[in-house]
Amino acid sequence: MSKHQTYSSIPQKSLMNKPIIIDTNILIGFELWMPRRVHSIFWDNLEQKISEGSIILLDVVMDETRGDLKKWCNDQIKQKGYLTSISNQDRQRGYEINNTYPIVDNVAMKSVVDTFIIAFAERNQFMICSRESRKRPDETLHKIPDVCDALNIDIISKPSGLYSRTGLNFDTK
Repeated sequence: MSKHQTYSSIPQKSLMNKPIIIDTNILIGFELWMPRRVHSIFWDNLEQKISEGSIILLDVVMDETRGDLKKWCNDQIKQKGYLTSISNQDRQRGYEINNTYPIVDNVAMKSVVDTFIIAFAERNQFMICSRESRKRPDETLHKIPDVCDALNIDIISKPSGLYSRTGLNFDTK
């Protein structure tokens, strides 16, 4: 039996505060700019916010990580049961979203996970935190913010918004 969280196992207290799903680019940015060996308190706080359900780390996001970050996700999040799994319903809805708002680069197979993040957020009425910019007029593929706008999903584009909304901080537990 998987230790992964499902929507129903996310603590009810945090549901009132509209949990925030973090995109892979946010997690990678944390690793680049706030390495765990230097900012261990931040990472402890991040783990705490994930365990409380105010920040959601999806299994498909973890799958996109590599190296030490993947190890942290596996050791600190997945093994403790804090990782949230998307459902087959989310996958199906992700494919539907991509048919309406093309996101996936079918040649490089990039951005497949983005559709699942959006589908999960839509189904659960959660927010998304992603550093992706909106699509430029010369681009054919949509990006997370474009689709969130179209589907009326709240999006945070700056980590500072994530910090203020969740209370995630750098210096205290």
